[in-house]
Amino acid sequence: MATDGDGRSVYALSPELPAGLSFDPTTRLLTGTPTEPLESTRFTLTATDADGDSATLQFLIEVVALSTPTFGDVTVPALSLRVGRASETLVLPAATGADGPLTY
Repeated sequence: MATDGDGRSVYALSPELPAGLSFDPTTRLLTGTPTEPLESTRFTLTATDADGDSATLQFLIEVVALSTPTFGDVTVPALSLRVGRASETLVLPAATGADGPLTY
């Protein structure tokens, strides 16, 4: 919150936030769920008092895309099994590129 101004401060944020995020100038809350990636971008919060004096605060926002698990170009050989006979051991490949641990 800006202090030492004349009267109540009015807040504004620029540039425009990425899709899915919003800023409430009354509460100064930045909320939401971004729906698209955004390169690191400098945002400016401006507080302007009743007689036009202003103060600014700059900060960065970056929105990174979620990683999707993938098996890449891995192929798994066909496995032919026979009733009553033990199968060969087949180790299936692990997926990579995910955000956090995977469940198989």
